[in-house]
Amino acid sequence: MSSHTSPESKRAESAPVDAAAAGSINIASEVQRLADVSGGREEFLQRVAAFLVESLQAALVAVHDSPWPQPRMLVRDERVAGGIDRDHVHALLDSSVAPVSSSTIACDPVAGGMVMAGTDSIVCGSMSTELFPAPHRCSLLVIESGPRNASEMLPAMRTLTAVSSAARATRFHHAGDATDTDSHDRVAPAAMGNLVDLKKADDRSAALMDSSGLDQNVRVRASLRRFHGSLDPTATSYTIASELPHLLLCDRAAVLIARPRRGNRRKYRVTAISGSSVVDRRSPLIRTMSRLADRVSIIGEPIVLPPPSECPVDNPPHEPKNRQVPGDSSKNDAMAVTRTPAEHAGHLSDLPPQIVDVLEEYLDESGVLSVTVLPIFDPATASDSSQVAYASVDSSVFGMATNRKNADAPMAILLLETFSGVPTGITPGMIEIGKEAATAIGNSLRYDDVFALPIRRPLAGLSRAAVRNWMFAMMILVAGLVIASWFIRVDHTVVATGVARPVERQAVFAPVDGVVDEILVRDGQEVAEGDVLVRLENSEIARESQSLAGQLATATEKLASLRAMRLAGEDGPREVAQSVLEQGALESEIRTIGRRIEINEALQEELVIRAAIAGVVVGWRLDEKLRSRPVSRGDRLFALVAPDGQWELDLKLEESNAGEIMKLHHQGDSLPVRFAIASQPTQTYHAAVSQIGGVARRRADSLNVVDVVASVASDADGPLQRDGFRGDIDVTAKIVCPPRRLIDSLSDGLVAWWHRHVLFRFR
Repeated sequence: MSSHTSPESKRAESAPVDAAAAGSINIASEVQRLADVSGGREEFLQRVAAFLVESLQAALVAVHDSPWPQPRMLVRDERVAGGIDRDHVHALLDSSVAPVSSSTIACDPVAGGMVMAGTDSIVCGSMSTELFPAPHRCSLLVIESGPRNASEMLPAMRTLTAVSSAARATRFHHAGDATDTDSHDRVAPAAMGNLVDLKKADDRSAALMDSSGLDQNVRVRASLRRFHGSLDPTATSYTIASELPHLLLCDRAAVLIARPRRGNRRKYRVTAISGSSVVDRRSPLIRTMSRLADRVSIIGEPIVLPPPSECPVDNPPHEPKNRQVPGDSSKNDAMAVTRTPAEHAGHLSDLPPQIVDVLEEYLDESGVLSVTVLPIFDPATASDSSQVAYASVDSSVFGMATNRKNADAPMAILLLETFSGVPTGITPGMIEIGKEAATAIGNSLRYDDVFALPIRRPLAGLSRAAVRNWMFAMMILVAGLVIASWFIRVDHTVVATGVARPVERQAVFAPVDGVVDEILVRDGQEVAEGDVLVRLENSEIARESQSLAGQLATATEKLASLRAMRLAGEDGPREVAQSVLEQGALESEIRTIGRRIEINEALQEELVIRAAIAGVVVGWRLDEKLRSRPVSRGDRLFALVAPDGQWELDLKLEESNAGEIMKLHHQGDSLPVRFAIASQPTQTYHAAVSQIGGVARRRADSLNVVDVVASVASDADGPLQRDGFRGDIDVTAKIVCPPRRLIDSLSDGLVAWWHRHVLFRFR
C-alpha cells in the first residue's frame, strides 16, 4: 500500500491551529478532520495532542493509551517538562475520569536542571480527562505554564470536554482501529510536534533543513536557539535530543558526552534520549550505546551504520515490530527484534572488525534500521583536521579519513536512529545542525568546568572596587582573629570514650560443670552477701555421692561383723590373726570413703552459687537464658554491682592524644574530667584521672588506645543512683589540661601532623 497521502490531506495536515482560532472553529469538526487524515490511533492521539497544545497554549500534553507501557508527552515548554514530578503525572493520568477535572501540579525547574539555582518553583494548572473508556482506555492530561483563574479555566475545560466527546465519536474509539496498513508510513508532520516513539510524515524533506534553508524557516531557527537556552550540560543535552527528531530524518536521537579522559581513550556516557525524561545507565540499551560511541569515536567522522550502500531499497532489513522504550531496563519481549547473523553480515562487511561486534549487539538490542553517528568537536579547541572531517563529508557516502592523524577526540557524539524507511546518509543539514550543537555543548561544558563556580557566581555582579573592599575587610577580620587567638587562653581538652561502672562489682561464674537447676534471683534484684543465687545439678557428682554412701554402708557392716566374731572368741589363733588384718583393711577403706565423701560434699556445696558481695543483680532475662542450660566451669552467668558505692570511668584514649595526658599525670598534676552519658547528653558529670595505662594496646577496630581510669566525683553519685544506672554506661569524656593559647589549641592536630609526616623526614 502506498505510504503517501493525497494533496488535500497534506494541506489539511499543514493547516496551523493557533489559540485565536480555537474559539471560532467547530471542535467536533476539527477532531473529525484529524481522525480522517490520521492513519491510526497512535497518529490520531499525536494530532489531538498537537491541537490541544496550540489551541490552549499548554506547556505540555501527556497521553497514556492502554497499549503503551508508559505515558508519552508532547512538550512545548521544556522548562515545565523538566521540573514536573513524573509520579504526579502518572497519578493524574490514572485517576482521570470522563468529565474534565482540574488540579494543580508543582514544577521545580531547578531540580529538573532546566534553569540555574535561585529560581523559585511554580505551580502549574492542569486538566485531565478520559479520552477513551475501558477496556481500551486512553487518558489525557493538559499542563499549563502557570495557574489559571476561574474565568480562563472554564473555556479551556469546555474545549477539552468537546475534544473528548468528539474523539469518542471517531473510528478510533476502539483499540482495534488503532493501526492500519498505512500507520507505519503516515504520521503527523514535524511542525505539529512529536510524541515519544511516533513516526514522521511522508513529506520528510520538509523536516530536513540544509544551511541555506535555515534562515528561511522560523521553526528551525527557534529550535536551534533552544540549543543555547541553558548552560547546564544535562539540560542542553535534553534540549538537543528532543529537538533533533523535529529537524532531521530520525525517529530517535541520543546525546553522549565524553567523560574525563582516562588513559589514551575517552569514554562516552549517554546524557539524554529524545522522548525519555530519565536515562537508566544500567539498561542494556544504554550500555550498548556507550560502547558503540567508544568504538566509533576513533573514526572521528560522521558515519551511517550499517553503510547505506549495503542496505538496498528493494531488500530492506527486518523492520522492528515495536520500538524500544528509552532508558527502561525492563523490556517487553514483544518489543525485542531478532536479527540473525546472516542478516547482519551483508551490512557490516566493510566495517573495521573492532566496530562490527559492538554494532551487532547494538542493532539487536535497539531494533533500529540504521543509526547516523555525528561526532561533535569543541569549536574552540578542535584541530584543523576535525574541521576538514566535517567539511569533506559527502551527502550520500560515508568514509573514514586516512589523512587524519592525531585528531582531537570528540567531546560529544550524536546518535540519530531510524526505525523504518530508507537511510539517506549524511546531509549538509546534519552537518550544520551538528555544528550548532557543538557550540551549545562546548559552551555548557566550559561553563560547568569553571573553578569554584558556586562561589564565583554571586561575586560576578559585584564591581571590582566592591570585591577589593570586601577582600580587604576579610583580610582585616582574619588578621584580627589570629591576633586575638594568640592572647586568648582557653582550657585545652582531649576527648575520650568509654563506660561508667561502679568500683565494687563482681562477676558470677560457674564453679563446676553442670546444668542450671534453679535460678533464685532476677535482674535488678538486691541481694545480701551469702544469699543463694543459682543451684546447679551435676549427675556425676550425684552418682558418686550415692556410690560412696553404698560403699560406706557395706564396709561398715563388714567391720561390725568381724568385731562381733572376735567378741564371740570361738576362732583359733590363726583365724583371729586373719580377722585382725581384715578389720584393719576395712577401717582403712572406711577412712578413704569418708574423705571421698567430704570431697563430694564440697563439690555439692559448689553447685550452690552464693553472692560474694552485697549488691544488685545485673543480667537480662536470666530465667530464659540460663534455666536448664548446661554450663562449664568458668562460664560467666551474670554480675553483681554495688551502685550505692564509688563509681569510676574506664576510658579509651587514642594513642596520638595520650602524650600530653601521660606527661601531666606522671608529674602529679590533677586532671579533671567532664563527661556525659549517652542517655542524658545534656547532663554533665565530673571526675578526675586516677590511673593511666603504661602501654597502648590495639583494639578490634585497629585503633591504638591507652586505658585511662577516672574516679567519679561524689556529687555525681546521687544522680547516677537516682536514675537507676547499674553500670557499663556509654560515656563521652573530656580530659581538661592546663590552659593554653587559643591558636595552639585549634592548631594542635595540624602541628602534630606537620611534625610527624613532614619535619620528621628531615631530622
